[in-house]
Amino acid sequence: MMEWPDLEELKQVLNLGEDNTDWDLTLEPILASAIRKVEHDVGVWDLYEDLPDDARAAPRCAWPN
Repeated sequence: MMEWPDLEELKQVLNLGEDNTDWDLTLEPILASAIRKVEHDVGVWDLYEDLPDDARAAPRCAWPN
């Protein structure tokens, strides 16, 4: 079962180091916003039944291209 990436996974993808907390206050709202954007793009998203698939759970979705 896939889940949304957490902050530690995003920091790992961005090569910031999991123990580095310098970026936490910046990355938390970015990650939350990216998750909400995907849910919105999908349409009717049920928080209790719908789960992200591989593409939607990618932590890189939080970082703009």
